[in-house]
Amino acid sequence: MRSRSLTVLPLLAAALALTGCAVAPGPAPGKPAPTLPADSIAYDQLPTVITRPNVFPDSCTQFERNPALLSALGATSPPTFDPNVKACDISSADGLLVVHTDAADSRQSDPWQSAWMSESGLSSHFRREILLGRYYAVTSAGINGCSLIVNTGSAEPVAFDTFHQGGADDSSIDGYRRTAEKYCPPLRKMAGEYLAAVDPGGGSLVR
Repeated sequence: MRSRSLTVLPLLAAALALTGCAVAPGPAPGKPAPTLPADSIAYDQLPTVITRPNVFPDSCTQFERNPALLSALGATSPPTFDPNVKACDISSADGLLVVHTDAADSRQSDPWQSAWMSESGLSSHFRREILLGRYYAVTSAGINGCSLIVNTGSAEPVAFDTFHQGGADDSSIDGYRRTAEKYCPPLRKMAGEYLAAVDPGGGSLVR
């Protein structure tokens, strides 16, 4: 789900040029997590918290213990764990949802900052956003799916990827835009269901 093409809204690009060196304004960390300013997406530096344990436990236990969550995600079969990438795969009638930790490695010592700056391969129709009002997040479109990385106040963010059958093999800018418009909104909803279930009161600036 990677491409060399990068699409950024002109107004956002201008804002980034002005705010790239400053730290985004933000509320003090709290519990529950506070609402984040909408203009945070214009800043390259964020007031982050990295002291929490990872939200995703590198297993499928969160889903296996919560049938209601699986149902909300539209699962059509039990989740399966991929030990090679430490991801949980959830099949639905519409495609495949993969949940995993965006882990630090030799290529990216700070995976969240790499994601926020589009240095981790997220480049096709790349967007910064505030998810659920409380989480810094980024999205990117692939040919037949969407990727979403969410800052949960941990050193390593949680990532969601969807893969869908069929669809045109269109790697143009307009093709990725159409893919993002089709697949990213449902992925945001699934990520919201997951975070509501496993991280109540959470957010990027949770204490």
